[in-house]
Amino acid sequence: MKNKLLLLLGPTGVGKSTIINKLKDLDSRFVYISPFTTRPLRPNEKDKIHLSIEEFKEMEKNGKFVFVNNIYGNYYGTPRDAIIKYSQAGLFPLLDWPIQKIDKISLELTNNILSVYLRPSSLDYLKSHLSIEKRDDKSRLETAIGEYNDFVAGKFYGMYDFEIVNKEGKVDETVSEIYKIYLKEGVGKDGPIKLKHDSYRSARGGTAKLLDLYCRSCDSKVAIYQKDGPGELKRCYLNRFMYPPSLSSFEKRVRYDSIKDVPNFVCNNCNTVLGTPFIYSDGRLTFALRPGMVTAKRSKLKYK
Repeated sequence: MKNKLLLLLGPTGVGKSTIINKLKDLDSRFVYISPFTTRPLRPNEKDKIHLSIEEFKEMEKNGKFVFVNNIYGNYYGTPRDAIIKYSQAGLFPLLDWPIQKIDKISLELTNNILSVYLRPSSLDYLKSHLSIEKRDDKSRLETAIGEYNDFVAGKFYGMYDFEIVNKEGKVDETVSEIYKIYLKEGVGKDGPIKLKHDSYRSARGGTAKLLDLYCRSCDSKVAIYQKDGPGELKRCYLNRFMYPPSLSSFEKRVRYDSIKDVPNFVCNNCNTVLGTPFIYSDGRLTFALRPGMVTAKRSKLKYK
């Protein structure tokens, strides 16, 4: 890829759709990545592409989606080819995205994503915006409030690249700020992943490699991990996870008083427990991998 995919994150009602439209007006190189869906399109709905279930499943089977979601019996798929095509053509691929699903797309596109979290200036602003839209019912408002509270509690800290407050009546300022960030951080940034070279790596001989980790139960990719030194992978240090964001930012986001407070390493697809936490002798938080539950393959990603 040449230019990064711009992901706009934030609670429903924060104004992501408005900002997407204004970014497209500001610079015609921004292109919204229209998802495919089996849901019948609403009147005048132009930002999605309808497929039959059979057509959708065939595309999924052929690896055409970077992410598939099932919402109330309807399938939604984010097309891989469109993102790559627009990026390589010098355009600016753009998507709104739920923070709860950022792990999935991050594992597929790794460092080819630039994520910006949009937060409202207050909870009252969020509520008023949703009431003005008049699209909601109770569930949408509850979802927005829930995400806002999770954000305030720090549950998403470290899981995105930039954070911007979308102030009431200041949407043009928000758009301008995002545009400047993208031009600086998202254009022509298709470079190798930078590995960590510190005392831990030096102690293991100075060599390192990237490994793609897969759940052996369902064959889903669960992490990209920096393995320092030779030998078999028996444990994973938290400070060596490169992706997904929920693992690479874990120690920044979560406060724990004892190892009992740390959750297991779990496959985010089938919920199989892949590892259990413990503190290694050098003081690092570590997952002891359960024998036979994780497959490690040498990553094809570029790194230095």
